[in-house]
Amino acid sequence: MGQARNLLKIAEELQTAAKEMDSGMTGAIALGCLVSLAPPLMPGLISRFTAEHAGISFRTVEAHQDVLLKGLHDGSLDIALTYSLDLTEDIQFTPLLSLPPYALLSRTHRLAKARKVSLEDLLPEPYVMLDLPHSHEYFAALFDAVGNRPVPAFRSSQPEVVRGMVANGLGYSLLNFPLKSTRTVDGEEFVIKRFKDNVNATMLGIAQSRTMKPRQVVHRFASFCERYIGTLHIDT
Repeated sequence: MGQARNLLKIAEELQTAAKEMDSGMTGAIALGCLVSLAPPLMPGLISRFTAEHAGISFRTVEAHQDVLLKGLHDGSLDIALTYSLDLTEDIQFTPLLSLPPYALLSRTHRLAKARKVSLEDLLPEPYVMLDLPHSHEYFAALFDAVGNRPVPAFRSSQPEVVRGMVANGLGYSLLNFPLKSTRTVDGEEFVIKRFKDNVNATMLGIAQSRTMKPRQVVHRFASFCERYIGTLHIDT
C-alpha cells in the first residue's frame, strides 16, 4: 500500500511540475498534527503558508501519536507536526523547538506569585492531568526525580478543559507548548510558572516517512514550518 501511494505521489509531482513553471507552487498536502498541538499551531501555520502559496490546499488530520505514525507509514499523510515521543526507526524526525514543561496554576493559587515552582511544591496538590497517549506518561515521569508520581484528581483529553479546570481552582497541570493567552473560554485566568528543577524538555518537530519520497510542495512546507515554529516562545 505504501509503495503504491508513493508511485501515485511521484506521478502527481510530474503532473504538477509543468503547472508550477507557469502558475507557481501547486498541489495538496496531507498534514497531520498532534491533537494537543493543533489548536494553537495549525491554523496560523496554514494561513501564513497559503498566503504565500495560493495554489496549495491541505487535508488535515488531528490525532494521537499512534494515528499520525500509522498515516506516515501507509502514505496517507505527507508530514506530521508532533513531539519526539516513541518514534520508530522508519520515521525521519526534524527537531525544531525544545519545549521544557511548565506548570499551570490558578491566579489565586498559593504559588501564583512565586517566580518559579518545584515539583515537590506541586506533588501534594490536586493534579489535573492531560490524558493523552504518551503525553500523560511524559508528564508523570517528571516526578520520578522526587520519588513519587502525582495521582490525578481530574483527567481530560482536551487541553482547553484542562486549562479551564486549573483556572477555576481545581488543581494544577503541566503543559509545554507556548501559549499566547492565559484566559480560558469561560473567562477565567491562569498563570504559567517555570520549574526550579532540571526537567526534561520534549522536542517539537516535523515527522516524515523515510520510505516515501517527499514531493516538492512538501519540501517547501517543511522549510516554512522550520521558520515559523522557530519564532515561538513561552511568555512567563
